[in-house]
Amino acid sequence: MFPLLTQLRGEFPDFTVRGYQDDVSASIPSPLQDYETGRKANSFVSRSEQLFASVGMPLNRSKCAVAHRESRDDNNASDQVTRAQSFKLVGIPISVSSAFHVECCTKILKKVKAVLDAAKELCREIGSKATAVALTIVRVSALTIPIHFYRNVLPTIKSTTGQGNLLGKTAVFERQCIAPAVLDILQDKITDAEEMKKFCRRLGLPVHAGGLGLPMPLDVWAPAYLGASRHLLEFGLSRPDLDKVLALGANVKDWPKDEAALKAVGKDKPQHELVCLLKEHNFNTNPAVKDSVVAPNIISAMLKSDPVSVTRQSNRHEVDRAMIADHLGRPAFSDAAGVCPICSEKHSRTVAMKGWSHAVVCPCLRGDAKVQRHDAIRDEVIRTLKEEGVAARPERWLTPKSAEAKHPLRPYRVRMDVEVRPDEGGVKPVIDIVCSDYVSDARADKVKQYQHFNVDMVPAVVSSSGRCAPWKAGGVPWPERLVEMKLLDNAAKDRLVDRVFVANWKWQCRAIVDWLTQAQAARERAAAAGQDIVSE
Repeated sequence: MFPLLTQLRGEFPDFTVRGYQDDVSASIPSPLQDYETGRKANSFVSRSEQLFASVGMPLNRSKCAVAHRESRDDNNASDQVTRAQSFKLVGIPISVSSAFHVECCTKILKKVKAVLDAAKELCREIGSKATAVALTIVRVSALTIPIHFYRNVLPTIKSTTGQGNLLGKTAVFERQCIAPAVLDILQDKITDAEEMKKFCRRLGLPVHAGGLGLPMPLDVWAPAYLGASRHLLEFGLSRPDLDKVLALGANVKDWPKDEAALKAVGKDKPQHELVCLLKEHNFNTNPAVKDSVVAPNIISAMLKSDPVSVTRQSNRHEVDRAMIADHLGRPAFSDAAGVCPICSEKHSRTVAMKGWSHAVVCPCLRGDAKVQRHDAIRDEVIRTLKEEGVAARPERWLTPKSAEAKHPLRPYRVRMDVEVRPDEGGVKPVIDIVCSDYVSDARADKVKQYQHFNVDMVPAVVSSSGRCAPWKAGGVPWPERLVEMKLLDNAAKDRLVDRVFVANWKWQCRAIVDWLTQAQAARERAAAAGQDIVSE
């Protein structure tokens, strides 16, 4: 990217050109109503497209926008470069419109709620043995979704109703969604509003203080925004309205009171330092949270994000759940590396893993949970296509006798997950679903499977986090590829992304429980044979 940015800076000296990973932005102080400014913006996009193409990097014009703060634009879209006042850059909402930020916040919290609901459903259907896994999902998956939003969006933005701000909106979300989800997992409830507020603050405390160690929004948002602001100060950049966020911690000991004090915070982990100050304040001002009956190290071991550690605990899951509830007064998590007992048993050697994510992609896992996850995602793709009037059907085999076969005498066969417009002639679009964290390998495997057939195959890779991966190296996420192919519009694409996310998590939770059960059985068989395939 650097040589390309240098070239653009030389050809467009009026623009300030910046690059972030595979995204480029350019700014100019001139008003957009100035025709020359609009013409230069169009030329910048066209020239960028040429330069990127010269090194094999296609530019996605559908994601390009000329952003402005004017009351109207210049109507200069001859090069089809969209004019916009509200947009997203690297996934972060950029706008002067409070309504746009509130809309983005609502969408993000909706995704958080989807994962919380999946964790609750897991415990309802499986029982108490899923408690530790469900709480791990809440911490490492659900509550980490908004972190980039927190770092870049002012928490004091007023809501569109004129009542409260975004921080207040998430405070309500804590009390109405996050805390009840945790209580549901523990088969408990709190009815008193004030007790619920205290419980929310306790959930964010570290385990040694009797908490759960969750990144609760009220504990994280201001520190995240100030932490990012601290890094910007290193480059001489100051954010507007910074004083409003600094004022949120006015009663917190050692909290920075102005820009100079913020710059004095350590630059390595400013967010972490500020979160610790806030949590220490919560601990000292809420004596009730200091009473922890269960030893913190027991809870910590029980709730490590590595599922192997859970299988080392008592098989009496009802007791485990009661211990966690007792500890909270009515857990902490640490990442840990280990080995997979299921894979190790099958291959007669130690097979390393790290964290719960292995559980959902474990190649040696038996049962149909992984298949159901795959099929649920496939069904959501078909449903969304049909809503847009695009014919689609599942599961048809391509064989040497198929019309699509390039070499009728070669014995290759593959089953299409989604065949689009099956009754039309020509080269048909095909969508093939694969759930994997190894995106490049998964894509390459699909390309190899389809190389003997004349179809336009889109490898639809979905990661364990529910993210839709790029359809090719340097390409757009595969739902956006369906937009490029004119199978979906942007609104349908957004619906599909949300549906894939929910379907992934619903069945992924069950895959985790299957893994826990089979891992425990593998460890017991190894122990009976005098083997120790799982390192302590």
